Amino acid sequence: MKITTIVLAGTLSLAGSASAAPQTIREAFSHGMWLCNNVANAGDFAGKVNAAQNAGLNLTAEALNDIAKNVIENDGKDACLYFESDAFKPVAPDADHAHFPSNGWLLISDGKRSGWASVNQYIIYMSFHVVVRK
Repeated sequence: MKITTIVLAGTLSLAGSASAAPQTIREAFSHGMWLCNNVANAGDFAGKVNAAQNAGLNLTAEALNDIAKNVIENDGKDACLYFESDAFKPVAPDADHAHFPSNGWLLISDGKRSGWASVNQYIIYMSFHVVVRK
């Protein structure tokens, strides 16, 4: 009877830990995006994200924040920051930016905040959102 109880307790323990699946990069974009203050910093952020993915790292929201902090340390205050919003969309602020996407970069805004991000990051973000025309 004791052996059965120990085996059952061990099985429940394993089942409990297996249900807490690690967050994926896709889930990290479910409520917002990391926006950068210029295309160069967006490129730096995206390059570091790609390098981390290629190295096999699990890119959670926390890991992406660490990458953004590294960009800030190298490129200055507020280089790339995370913003929560369900309303981000590509914008063209003036005639100089009307040719977007510019080599894979989009100027993104929700009407309150704006910044640069890669097209790939926007596609991941949009897998959780629908653009509604007002």
